[in-house]
Amino acid sequence: AFKQARTNTMALKPTGIPEWEFAGPVNIGGRLVDIEFDPGNQQVAYLAAASGGVFKTKDGGSTWSPLFDNETTLSIGDIAVAPSDPDIIYVGTGEANGGSGSLTYDANGIYKSTDAGLTWINVGLETTRMTGRVVVHPTNPDIVFAATMGDLYGPTPDRGLYKTIDGGVTWTNVLFVNDSTGVIDVVINPQNPAIVFATTWMRTRHPNKKDYAGVESGVWKSVDGGNTFEKLNKSNGLPPTGIEYSRIGIDLCAASPNVVYCVYLDDSYSFLGLYKSVDDGNNWTQTNDQSLLSSMSYGQGYWYGRLKCDPVDEDLVYLIGFDMYKTVNGGNSWSSTFNGVHVDQHAIAIHPLDNDFVMLGNDGGLYTS
Repeated sequence: AFKQARTNTMALKPTGIPEWEFAGPVNIGGRLVDIEFDPGNQQVAYLAAASGGVFKTKDGGSTWSPLFDNETTLSIGDIAVAPSDPDIIYVGTGEANGGSGSLTYDANGIYKSTDAGLTWINVGLETTRMTGRVVVHPTNPDIVFAATMGDLYGPTPDRGLYKTIDGGVTWTNVLFVNDSTGVIDVVINPQNPAIVFATTWMRTRHPNKKDYAGVESGVWKSVDGGNTFEKLNKSNGLPPTGIEYSRIGIDLCAASPNVVYCVYLDDSYSFLGLYKSVDDGNNWTQTNDQSLLSSMSYGQGYWYGRLKCDPVDEDLVYLIGFDMYKTVNGGNSWSSTFNGVHVDQHAIAIHPLDNDFVMLGNDGGLYTS
């Protein structure tokens, strides 16, 4: 229907009439859910807007151009730029953040560009509805993982972690728990891509209530390239299974990928703890996070539920929430950062060529440091 309407509009468009030009204002932001850099070019970055499509900058963030306005959805969940070929970009549509007062919109699967965002094709997973994360193999751009959450308002088997080895021609569900549990996060060890971590999130929403926690929320690990997964538990040093948890976020340091961090939210959607592993996720210890219990316990963690590890410094980690918190010593102490920006943080990008250059996305738009 969208394509037909667009075709009809273009056919009826009169000739010789000047195009409209944007006149402002330029200070109106909107919710951003992901930011991705071109790994080899600090001037190029991509933004995922929750309800506004995909944008690109070629000048370090001074100006932005929309890339997705002609596609059939503008609800975006995540972007992934192929590390080995930055012209190849995957976009997972459908915002996966757990809406409450704010609404989040589902969409129609994964899109792919092979020309740095000039053109797009839909490469499947149309019924997975919402995308939490997309990651691409460090050396093979045809191997991709898509963490999908499925329908927000009802049970469906179309959720879980999907893998393609042919650039999106076919997909295999490699981690499925049940029809009410999706996968919200996934990371690949860039030095040993046989190691893949994923986090599951059990949640349902109804017109008059939400239940964004469940016993199937947890951390999973694969040692065979994401073909099979094992759920980690108390014996690994993480919170015990069989208890209801909400959203869980995970990340690792690209330069030292044996160092992995994950953040747990409890069944009241408040901060439970931040855990660290220094041996590829085999053993975990809780960081010195007691100072975060009061500052992060606002009962809305499902709206953020992420963390970001610096790609160069394994001890520098950002905890994403209503406000932003930062550690520079591997979790031994924490302080607030990015003070004065809009609340409700969602995404951080740190450029691997200059880890002082940071972009922050939140409910108010984009900030740079």
